[in-house]
Amino acid sequence: MSIGKGILIVVGLVCSLQLSAQYGISDYPKMEFGLSLGVTEYLGDLGGGNGEGKSFIADTDFRFTKPLIGVYYKHHMKKWLSFSANLNLTKVAGSDAATSYAPRNNRGLSFSSRIVELYGLAHISPFSIKNGKYKFYGLGGLGVFNFKRTVHESQETPSFKRTQLMLPVGAGMAYKLTENWVLSADLLHRITFTDYIDGYSYSSETQPKRNDSYYSLIFKVGYILDRNSGLGKKNIGCPNSKF
Repeated sequence: MSIGKGILIVVGLVCSLQLSAQYGISDYPKMEFGLSLGVTEYLGDLGGGNGEGKSFIADTDFRFTKPLIGVYYKHHMKKWLSFSANLNLTKVAGSDAATSYAPRNNRGLSFSSRIVELYGLAHISPFSIKNGKYKFYGLGGLGVFNFKRTVHESQETPSFKRTQLMLPVGAGMAYKLTENWVLSADLLHRITFTDYIDGYSYSSETQPKRNDSYYSLIFKVGYILDRNSGLGKKNIGCPNSKF
């Protein structure tokens, strides 16, 4: 076999492997790095909507919306399954003075808490639309958070751990801008195991004790790296390939 024929065979094999990588199962895994910006709402004993305490978002007081900023890494295992690690800094706050419900308003309590959170999520995508440009997914995972509380009254409160476990759950959607850039939006609720994010544990005959929680609307912009595109890719000059 001549050297020229040998070179042609090698180039043909490499190009066929490249094409199969582009369109086959080797499109995965993919790595995604990005920034997170959003807002956070507190659900707990202090403040809240008018009337007795309600469950979940029905007790939200949007006057106490606080910002969120963070970074994340997402590992795309399959088209329908991804895992992410998320680090965020946010804040929650509430005030009894903001509600007209007398039993709450008469207490006159208020607080704010800085929160640093680290959590892992599984992203399960049952379907996508428009040639895969839009993807919808459910979220669930495990994390920890640390809160530093500022109480605006002199009343003493019992001691409690400032670092706690939490269960983040929610849903989201992503939009693929290009082969590498993606935008996403997540609605994420944190189930906690403490009633002291606000510094108080309050219950009554009509309002049983329940743990504090918080939720966020988070917008993300990410850059995807994979085996076939992104930083560090070098084209080998195969027929009909783009540089």
